[in-house]
Amino acid sequence: HGKYSNIVALPDRASEEVILVGAHYDSVPMCPGADDNGSAVAAMLGCAAACSLWRPILPVVFVAFNREEDGLLGSSDFVESYLPKAGFEVRCAHILEMVGFASSEPDSQRLPTGLPLKVSDKGDFLGLLANGSSTAAMNLVLLSADAFSFLVSWEFMSLSSWALVISHHHIRENMRAGYVYLLMASFGTLALLFAFGLLAGPGGDYAFDAMRAAHPSAGLAALILVLALVGAGSKAGLVPLHAWLPLAHPAAPSHVSALMSGVMTKVAVYGFIRIVFDLAGPPVWWWSMPVLVVGAITAAMGVLYALMQRDLKRVLAYSTIENIGIVFVALGLALAFKASGMALAAALAMTAALLHVLNHSLFKTLLFCGAGAVLSSTGERDLVKLGGLIHRMPKTAFVVLVGCMAISALPPLNGFVSEWLTFQAILLSPQLPSWGLKLLIPAAGALLALSAALAAACFVRVYGIAFLGRPRSDAARDAHEADGISVVAMAILAAACLILGILPGFAIDALAPVAQLLAGGRMPTQLGVEWLSIVPIAESRSSYNGRSEERRVGKSV
Repeated sequence: HGKYSNIVALPDRASEEVILVGAHYDSVPMCPGADDNGSAVAAMLGCAAACSLWRPILPVVFVAFNREEDGLLGSSDFVESYLPKAGFEVRCAHILEMVGFASSEPDSQRLPTGLPLKVSDKGDFLGLLANGSSTAAMNLVLLSADAFSFLVSWEFMSLSSWALVISHHHIRENMRAGYVYLLMASFGTLALLFAFGLLAGPGGDYAFDAMRAAHPSAGLAALILVLALVGAGSKAGLVPLHAWLPLAHPAAPSHVSALMSGVMTKVAVYGFIRIVFDLAGPPVWWWSMPVLVVGAITAAMGVLYALMQRDLKRVLAYSTIENIGIVFVALGLALAFKASGMALAAALAMTAALLHVLNHSLFKTLLFCGAGAVLSSTGERDLVKLGGLIHRMPKTAFVVLVGCMAISALPPLNGFVSEWLTFQAILLSPQLPSWGLKLLIPAAGALLALSAALAAACFVRVYGIAFLGRPRSDAARDAHEADGISVVAMAILAAACLILGILPGFAIDALAPVAQLLAGGRMPTQLGVEWLSIVPIAESRSSYNGRSEERRVGKSV
C-alpha cells in the first residue's frame, strides 16, 4: 500500500540470460488501495513477457533492490517463495552509491550483468550516467568555440552535477541542497547568456572568433565584466554567490565532491578568463577593482566560515571558497597589470592564478578523498565524534596530513608555490600608475595574508581533532584503514603535491604559452634554474629559495 516498483530489463550476453532489475521505493502514493505484491507481479510479468518476445530463448533472472532492510518488493517471503514458483530465478542485492564506484562495504557485490558497478543501499544506477555526463560536459565547455555550444555544455554540466548532488535523494537536506544548487546554476547561466548576447552584438554572431574581433564600447564592456563575474562566480563559489557550495558538498558522495571542488569550480574560472581576458577586448585598469574586492572578501569569508564548522566536508567546502578567492585576486592583479602595460607582472599574476587552479585541484581532491575514507570507515563527518584515527588509519592519516600542509601553503608543497607567486605579484603593485590600485591591492594582500594564516589554523584544528588524541565515539574506536586502491590513489595525489612544490618550474614553463596569450607576456624560463627555485621576474630581484637575493646583497656590500 503506497509503494511502487521500477523494473528494468538488462541483457547479459556473458551468461545468456535476461536480468530484470527491480527497484522498490516506499512512501510514494502511486495507486492508493492497490495490492503491493499484485502490482509487483504484474510489472514483473509484463517485463518478462516483453523479454520473451525479444529473446525467447534466454531465462529470466530477477535482481531485487530496496532501501529497506527487509521487504524486497513488499516482503522477503514474496521474493523467496512466490517468485521461484512463478518461474523466476531470484538474486537479491543492495544498491551502492549511485555513482557506481568501488565500495569497501563487505556486503557489496558485482551485478551479474558484468557492468563495473557495485551495489549498496544509497542510490541507483543513474549515477554512473550522471558522473560520466558531468565529466564529458566539463570537457565540452573547454572545447567550445562558440557561445551556443559553450552554454549548452555549461548547462549540461550543471544538470548532471545536480543529479550527483541529490544522489542520496531520500534525505530531505540533500534535496534542499540540490534545489539551491540548481537555482544558483540557472541564475549563473542566465548571466552568461546575457554576457554572450552583448558580446555577439547586433550581428548575432556567436562564434568566439567574431566576438574577439568586435570590440565592445567601454560601458558595454563593463556590463559584460559584471555579468561574467556573476555567471562564472556563481559556479565557482564567489561570495555572495556561494550559498550552494557548503550545501552541495556534504550532500554529494565524497568522490563527487572531489570532482566538483577540484574540477568543476575550475571550469567556472576558465569561463571567466575566456570572457574577460579573451573576448571582451583590451582591459581598462578599473576592471581589476571589482575582481580584487570580490576575490579578497571571498578568501577571507571562506576561511572564517571554515573555522567554525564541525562537519568535515563542510570545512572542505568553505575552504574551496577561500581558494577560489585567492585565484580571483590573482586574476584581478593580472587585469590591473595588463591594462597598465606591465606585461611581465601580468604574466606573473596570471601564472600564479593558473598554477593555484592546478594546485587546488590536487590537494582538494586529496582531502575530499581522505574525508570519504574517514566517512566510509567510521560513518561520521562530525569532527567532534572522531579522534585517534591516526592509530587506526595510519596510511590515510599520512596522506591527509600532506593535503593539510599543502592547503595551508606550507613549503615545500605546491600550495606554497602559487600563493608565494601571488604575493610576489602584489609586491609589484607600487609600480602601477593608478592610485586607486596602489591603495586597493595592499589591502587585498593583507586580507590574503590573513586568509593564509587562518587556513593554516583551520587545518591544524581539523587534523588534530580528527586524527590525533583519543577516539571520542564508538565509530572512531572501531575505524579501519581504507582499502588499498583508495590509499594508492590518495598517495599519488600527495606525491603530485610534493613534486609540484619541489620542482615548480616544470609547471610554470608549461603554463607560459597560456600566460603569453592571455597576459601578453611570460615569466622567465625556469628550466635550468636550480631545483627548489623560481625566478618570478628576474633572478637579481627575488627567487623561491632566497639564494639569489643573498648573492645580490653580498655583491652590493
